[in-house]
Amino acid sequence: MPLITIDEALAHCRLEADYPAEQMLAYIHAAESSVIAYLNRAVFEDQAALDAAQAEIPGKVGAAYDAYNASLQTAMSMSNAGQREIMVQMAESKYLEARISAYRVINGIVINGSIYAAMLLTLGNLFQNRESDVVGVSVARLPTGVPELLNSFRVVQMP
Repeated sequence: MPLITIDEALAHCRLEADYPAEQMLAYIHAAESSVIAYLNRAVFEDQAALDAAQAEIPGKVGAAYDAYNASLQTAMSMSNAGQREIMVQMAESKYLEARISAYRVINGIVINGSIYAAMLLTLGNLFQNRESDVVGVSVARLPTGVPELLNSFRVVQMP
């Protein structure tokens, strides 16, 4: 479920209510996913949603681990070394993806004013600058303020 509603997005971009919602949805999803990716953590609408997602982690990671072990057993039974190697890599990749997803939910955060504002700023920027070519205009990169809004909430992963 999007954290920014269509009505909020239309108002932020100063568009009429009859603007096609399906066109705005792509910008909403892009803005939200961009901010969430920058934060390296999941963002939830409220504490109940965060708590529910965190409660599901053991089951999801357990299922991912079981799938990982099953894939390894299947891979080890293959006589072709190339196939076996690829199967092991795929199993490791899927299990790592499940663990990263769990890590982001464990460190999840309930949306706050700064995160919401960063999503709206990103949305506005995506909408305003949706064309790849600009003709007859001098170009200057303006600060968006998004990193400044998000840095204090960002989880930095160390290698």
